Amino acid sequence: PHCAWTEEELERLQVAIGRARFRQEMQTAFHGELAYCLTTLDQSPGILFRGENKLKAIELLEEFTDGLGTSWLDATTRHLRIDAELKTMSANMISRMKYMSMMLMLPALQQAVNAGMRAEARQNCAIVTIAACRYRLQHGTLPKSLTDLKDLIPGNPLEQSSRLIDPFDGQSLRFKSDSGHLLIYSICENKADDGGEITTENPLEGDLGYSVADDVE
Repeated sequence: PHCAWTEEELERLQVAIGRARFRQEMQTAFHGELAYCLTTLDQSPGILFRGENKLKAIELLEEFTDGLGTSWLDATTRHLRIDAELKTMSANMISRMKYMSMMLMLPALQQAVNAGMRAEARQNCAIVTIAACRYRLQHGTLPKSLTDLKDLIPGNPLEQSSRLIDPFDGQSLRFKSDSGHLLIYSICENKADDGGEITTENPLEGDLGYSVADDVE
């Protein structure tokens, strides 16, 4: 806020921030996790039911990566199904012994999803907050709603709309304006609107976002 950014520079900054594709990149990473899991199962001696473990690893990780191909919320929903299946398998002595190798090597799916959603939420909030700064340069005042900002987000209409979404619940990013102060934020991991209480100490508490003041000294 203390730099004399031009609108052209702000737009270039939006484009640079938007280049990361966290969900698609995580999907690629989990394809790699599957390959690593299968290779380890092949190369580790003494594994019982090797073929069954490999097939189950393929089944579970493919379901998860298919979810990542759709949305963060779909990936979360599929993880809950996978988690329920793993708990059922663990509760049964025969299944637990049969698939123990696969279960020990399965990555921490939900932790990865939460990290990806945090990254995309921060990315979206930053891009939309910069749009608010561009709006202020054009109109001399802060915007009144997210609707005012859509055309100031780089990309086609679908990309513009997607930047206004909070990945944690699929709803619009929260927009709070009062007394010459604007706050754009995500509800973050606790999935509760804490009124724009931004905290950096614990990602499980509070909201995530950025603020803009009406006047910058």
